[in-house]
Amino acid sequence: MPSKLSGGAFEKDLIHAYEYLGKTAALLFNTLEFYNYIAYSVKEDNGGMTRIHVRVGDIVEVSEEQEENAYAQVKAIILHKYNDKKFYPFFVFDWLSFTNSHNNLLQCALYTLQNQTNRQWRCIYPINFVDHNSSSHFLHACSRKCTLRQHDSTKRLYLKSEFFYKAV
Repeated sequence: MPSKLSGGAFEKDLIHAYEYLGKTAALLFNTLEFYNYIAYSVKEDNGGMTRIHVRVGDIVEVSEEQEENAYAQVKAIILHKYNDKKFYPFFVFDWLSFTNSHNNLLQCALYTLQNQTNRQWRCIYPINFVDHNSSSHFLHACSRKCTLRQHDSTKRLYLKSEFFYKAV
């Protein structure tokens, strides 16, 4: 479903996302298309390929300079036509930040999801920011308002699962 850019912080974030791609200019086109899922391949240093699959709502792992690995929930996957008339895909993220605490029962690290008023980090990034499949798994820290079909969106805490093992 197409939508239009209307200026503000979202458009500024999109301009910054284009800067990561080496493209700097005012945006001529303001139509966005939204998708629920994206799949793409990343070329490895050894010549192999890794297939990446990401859905809206997934929590992805992003390599970051200060924290090594940062985590973000994919809020949207968008496609935008740039001034060169080519379409570019982007992720819209809500970042997770470590709360410096752990769940008492499971001893898993607790993370909180940024909210719309927290603009500490930019939210739009090109898809090349997710260049590997995440090896970390998160669970919503449910409240009494959560049901089998829907989590309580006001509860923004997540548990980082320490119990995931990769079969060898």
